[in-house]
This record gives sequence, C-alpha cells and structure tokens, in this order.
Amino acid sequence: MPDLIPLSRRSPALDAAVSLYWELYGDAERGWGSRVEAATQFERHAEYPGYRGFAAVEADEVLGFVYGYTSAPGQFYHDQLAATLGPDRTSEWLGDCFEFVELAVADDARRQGLGTNLHDTVLDGLAHETSVLTTGVENEPARRLYERNGWRTIHDSFELNGTNPMVVMGRELSEEDARPLAETVGTGGPSGSPSDRRRSGGD
Repeated sequence: MPDLIPLSRRSPALDAAVSLYWELYGDAERGWGSRVEAATQFERHAEYPGYRGFAAVEADEVLGFVYGYTSAPGQFYHDQLAATLGPDRTSEWLGDCFEFVELAVADDARRQGLGTNLHDTVLDGLAHETSVLTTGVENEPARRLYERNGWRTIHDSFELNGTNPMVVMGRELSEEDARPLAETVGTGGPSGSPSDRRRSGGD
C-alpha cells in the first residue's frame, strides 16, 4: 500500500495531485476549464478553514489523493447545496459539516483498497457532526464505495449550472471517527489548519 502523506498548499504533492486530477478529469464535463484553473482551485481550497488532505505516494509518484474542509456559508458548494437541500436539511447536514471535496485514484491503482484507505484517513479524527459529498448520478463505482463506508443519498439529483447531474450523499460522523488521527499516516501528521468541485471515487 502506498504511503499517505499530508497534502498541503506548500507540498510538492499538491502539484502532482493536480496533474493526476487533470489526467483523469481534464476532458470530462465535471472538470475545470484548464489545468491552471484546477491548480488555482486546489490551492485556494487548501486555505479554507478545517482543510485536510492526503496524497498516496509510491516511488515518488502520487497514485491518489483526497481532501475536504469545513463547509461554511459563502463557499460556492455550500451555497449551492443549501439552496438545493432547503433550510431544515441544511441545518441538519451543513450546520457542522466536513465537506468531502475530492477523492481520486489513478486508473492502474484502483481495486486495491486505496480509495477506501484515503477515505478513512481523511475522516479519521474529525470533530464535525456530519460530512457531505456529491458524485455523479451514473458513477456507480463511486456510489458503491461510499455506500460501503456508511454514506447514504440525501438528495437525488442535484445539478450544478444545469448540467452534470449528481447525487448528494451524507454521512453522520461518530465518536469513533473523532478519535485522534492514527500515527501511522505519513510523517508530520494531518495538514488540517484551523484556517467547487467534485467527487470522483474509485477504490
């Protein structure tokens, strides 16, 4: 299994993660308009409150990554989701929420448990009450991965800018999730600091 290291704005792994993202999704409808734009968004997200990210590295190659941050009013996806979910479900799901933003695994590293490892690591130690994500309505591999790990669909379907239909999935975070982050993750601990896009998946 590749080593998991913190993914921060100043980490060389961030640029490699952008390259992997662009390789996987640059031509997809869900992708950013250019690699430069994608890099700008990754860097901006890394400064958000509650940001936490990890990269899976083997032989100096990034084979996968995951990141998220605290969902808050004024963020693009928070506001889009709030408008979709309505006041009651916004309070329930976004009131104290870790927004699970990106999870990606290189094609030749899938079906080896890496997606699950990244998923579990980014949620480990969080004190938030809930987490939310969106993924494509037809992205069955990602939906199965999340469902196996305790997520459920809370809204189907959500469309961003009238295109790319997605489901909104939520997961209640337990006291077990809030235990201290395992010391076996990389070196230097998590990159979270007290300090919109989405959601691929693939195990």
